[in-house]
Amino acid sequence: MSREPQGETRPIPRWKLAIQQTPTHELGERDWEELLPFFRATYEIDMEGLKASVLNRTHILRVRERGSGRLVGTTAFGVAPVTLPTGASARVFYAGDVLLLPNLRGSGLVQEMAARVVLAELLRHPFTTHYGFGVALTHYMYLGVVRSFADAWPRSDRETPPEIRFVMETVGRMAYAETWRSADEPVAVGRRGRGRDLVISETMMQAPDVRFFVEKNPDYSRGTALPFLVKI
Repeated sequence: MSREPQGETRPIPRWKLAIQQTPTHELGERDWEELLPFFRATYEIDMEGLKASVLNRTHILRVRERGSGRLVGTTAFGVAPVTLPTGASARVFYAGDVLLLPNLRGSGLVQEMAARVVLAELLRHPFTTHYGFGVALTHYMYLGVVRSFADAWPRSDRETPPEIRFVMETVGRMAYAETWRSADEPVAVGRRGRGRDLVISETMMQAPDVRFFVEKNPDYSRGTALPFLVKI
């Protein structure tokens, strides 16, 4: 899901921006020193948590202003091959949060970054089933997922199919190692949302999807996230 670090609100034209893709193992100390304050504008996170979040992906996309080189957006991603219990093959995207300055809202950058990664993968493996794996740190993130994808799990209105649970378990262990517990349990991600994103009003709690998120992830305000999977 897209989140927005605090900053200026004057729109930046798309032609003034460049997207840079880098293998995460090539990030140096100067890169980390630039990324940490950018992440801290949205999350409560330290350097250890930042590296743990980014380095379990294979690549990072950074959006910069042409000329100044200023960092204005970022996301990290990986693609994992998974052999399903049926013997069929699947490919699973697993990405970190998309962080964008507020003045990039409506610029199409989220869609462009997703298309850049997803279309390249679909062209390489056109006849393979593809999924997207992630974790929802707040109810806003979870609502964005279940309201954007018809095939998204877990959800309040039906059980998670065994094949979906298998994929979540496989990629969850890969992405979160020793912090992963199971597809049915929240995972500690080394960061937590800011206070403004954690408040759930009584009115919002009336929505079945919001209640479901809180029931499945009662410690969300302490930095646990609900795993999810979508079919692409």
